[in-house]
Amino acid sequence: MNKQLSVTMIRIMGLFCVLVVVGMMTGCSKPEGDKEYQYKFPAWTPDGKIVAVRRTIVTYPDGGGFGGGGYGGYEEYHLVKFNDDGSGEQTIKEVGYDAGYISVSTSSNYIGYAVNNYIKVIDWSGNQVDSIPTGVDGDAQHFDWSPDERKVVYYDNNVITVENLDSSTKNVIAGLSTYPSWKYSNQIVFRNTPERYLAISDEAGNIITKNITLSGRYDIQFLPNDPNKVVYFDNENNIYYYNLNTEQISVIDIGLANAHRIITIKFDGQKIVYDVDDKHILVTNIDGTNKRQIK
Repeated sequence: MNKQLSVTMIRIMGLFCVLVVVGMMTGCSKPEGDKEYQYKFPAWTPDGKIVAVRRTIVTYPDGGGFGGGGYGGYEEYHLVKFNDDGSGEQTIKEVGYDAGYISVSTSSNYIGYAVNNYIKVIDWSGNQVDSIPTGVDGDAQHFDWSPDERKVVYYDNNVITVENLDSSTKNVIAGLSTYPSWKYSNQIVFRNTPERYLAISDEAGNIITKNITLSGRYDIQFLPNDPNKVVYFDNENNIYYYNLNTEQISVIDIGLANAHRIITIKFDGQKIVYDVDDKHILVTNIDGTNKRQIK
């Protein structure tokens, strides 16, 4: 009896060792299953591609539940790049679930994305170049690059801050302000929060406040092909053009239906990209024509 028990135990231990080795060889990979893809926070690259956060929802049968019909699941988040028709998707880097606002530098050397109270700066291989603490989560962050891509301007707990890419210098240029934009001009434009006015500043913090109310307006940015114009949007499908020289405003209804979150203008000023409901990516011409859902 003892001999039989010993043989049985040896067999069990051998099987256990085999299972351990197989698990180590496979890396204990996640189970495969049905996948649903959702996209949010799109941003243009200088060469006309789009970078976004992709959420992958995986569900698979796990044999649990009554009658063995249960399902398991998990989620993954990645930065991805694709063409402006949605084709040619490439994965850049796995990121956290709270990855948010994205901005690509003016010479396309770097990608910045907001996540977990930081702006993470990476190259196209996914290698980290810098990590800037902001105190603002990914969903609420807005930031932009300097024209020479050596600095970043960002929203930091209700103030606008300029910081070198190597974090060597940091300068608060405005208090109680949001939506900074910089890459297409030598000036920085943003919304002054208390009065909700349009404000313009150099990187030293010399501010000019325009008598233009921005209540209900968001995603303020310089028009890429005309830095004398500032563009912003509202929740009623309108795009506003403000001429810094003449101080005149023109409004166009471009029909941005549904709950879009982030709107960015292509580097040539001809198209805009935005997301809907944290799921879909749409592209349209700057005048609202040729609207297409690409993701």
